[in-house]
Amino acid sequence: MAKTKAQNYNYSEVLSVTEVAQIFRITPESIRSMIRNKKLPAIKFGSHYRIPKWVIDQYFENITPPSLEQYGFGIWKNKEEFKDSIEYVNKLRIANKCKSDGTEKTDKEFLEEIKTWQKKKF
Repeated sequence: MAKTKAQNYNYSEVLSVTEVAQIFRITPESIRSMIRNKKLPAIKFGSHYRIPKWVIDQYFENITPPSLEQYGFGIWKNKEEFKDSIEYVNKLRIANKCKSDGTEKTDKEFLEEIKTWQKKKF
């Protein structure tokens, strides 16, 4: 007998409102509001919502890496005396995009490296 779609589905891939709130570090009520405003797809069972894991994965896949301005380098943007500094930072960023084996670092690896550096400096 062939399996149905329901039998093939991994139900641990469905999260509660509280679990999703913990992932995004916001309140469960904020998650419920997003669901009610159709900003977050969910399945409703009576008064309870369940959010498929793929919905959360999709949110994280659509995140763009922070720009230099978001790291604070934007303060130099319009100051003439720092024009070369922005260029220098951009050169460092490009130079540090490669791993020792010559392959390019992923954005996630690059951001983790910056976080590690920030923890050491501050």
